Amino acid sequence: MATTHQTLCIQPLELERLIAQDKRLMIIDLRSMGEYIHNHISNATNMPSTTRLVKHLEDVDRSLNVVIVCRFGDQSALLVSKFLALGFENVFFLFGGMSAWEELHVTSRIIPSASNTYHLH
Repeated sequence: MATTHQTLCIQPLELERLIAQDKRLMIIDLRSMGEYIHNHISNATNMPSTTRLVKHLEDVDRSLNVVIVCRFGDQSALLVSKFLALGFENVFFLFGGMSAWEELHVTSRIIPSASNTYHLH
C-alpha cells in the first residue's frame, strides 16, 4: 500500500489482491445508496453519511484493514485522515475511487446488490 500526501491509499488492483487474501478487511462505500445498489465492490458496506460514520467510529473494529471508497477518491482520502487522527492504523482509501476501479475493468468484485447496506442509528 502506498503513502500519498500523508494519507494511505491503495490502487484498484492492489485492493483486488487484498480482497482475495485478507479475511480481516472492511470496505466502506461512502457513495449514495443508489450508486451502491447500481454497482459496488463485493462485501463493501454502504455508509453514505460520513458525519454519522465519524460519530460511530467506535463500532469499527480497529484490528481490521479498512478501505474507504467514494466515487473519485477525494472524499474517502479526507475521511482516512480523520480515521488516522483518531488512532486507526490500517485504514486506506481507494485511489481514484470507484471510477478507477471501473475504468481498469476490475469488475469481478462488483455486484448489483444492497445486501450489505449498513444503517447507522
